[in-house]
Amino acid sequence: MFGFGRRVIPVLLLLSILAPSLAAAVPSPASAREPAFRDRAAIEHYLELSVTPALAEVGDLITLNIVYHNLGEPYLYANASPDGLVATDPPITMPCPYCNSVTYRALAAGVVTFRAGATGEIYDEGCRCWRWSGGTDNGPVTVTIVDLLWRIFIPSLQR
Repeated sequence: MFGFGRRVIPVLLLLSILAPSLAAAVPSPASAREPAFRDRAAIEHYLELSVTPALAEVGDLITLNIVYHNLGEPYLYANASPDGLVATDPPITMPCPYCNSVTYRALAAGVVTFRAGATGEIYDEGCRCWRWSGGTDNGPVTVTIVDLLWRIFIPSLQR
């Protein structure tokens, strides 16, 4: 029995010295849990919009480009305001599944503002599953549409 104690006591003493550093290296069950809901909410789901060209003439094609951030299998809802300045070319209906760009034709002069939103799948760390969610754009994009008559009218004024 005395021989057993002589071997166990140094091992226990060594473990008591190393225990704090070992505990820091091995994740505890509390730290291994999934992040709280407020931490998952920090993951942003949004769309980044860009448009070309920024200045168009009536009849020109305008392309709205969409980059999805943290949204998979997206269904796009894009709109242009005010109504009547542009129309999708070719005509499409919203939602537009898996659309990375939408082409519009300029119909009338004015300033048109594009906004977009999408629904899609996101990976939820809380349930370790895919779920349906959505996001909106990071801000509107605008295009100025001018009438071809301005091109003819301005040079005639300069004469």
